[in-house]
Amino acid sequence: MMRQSLFLGIALLLAGCSASPLAPSAGAPAPAPEDLFVLGLEQGLTSGDVQALERLQSTFPDSPWAPRAQGLHQALEEKRLLMGELEALRETNARLSREILLLEEGKTREYQERVALERRILHLQEDLEKLSQLLIETERRAH
Repeated sequence: MMRQSLFLGIALLLAGCSASPLAPSAGAPAPAPEDLFVLGLEQGLTSGDVQALERLQSTFPDSPWAPRAQGLHQALEEKRLLMGELEALRETNARLSREILLLEEGKTREYQERVALERRILHLQEDLEKLSQLLIETERRAH
């Protein structure tokens, strides 16, 4: 979150420095390193595209913007990886939530079955007690 805020701040600051996004056209001179950096920042933050940053690093390796582009490229790559991990964690969370729900439903069902069995046992014990009393009465009458 902190990095995204930092990237957004940099993007807003640098977006004001560029009049329009750079799109290479036939016969046009190559964009300046700073312009490639701004383009790379804008594209990196909006779509994750790092081609402008890679182009800056390969075309202008000695420019002071090249290490900045490399750092931004690494940060965007880390963001991409973290977003992938976040999505995987969200999927895992959803799967585990479904499993928990199924387990809770099973637990409720088993509790209800246990209560029913306990009632049945109680009724059987009452019936057994009645039968025992009946047996005692029958034996008493027989003597």
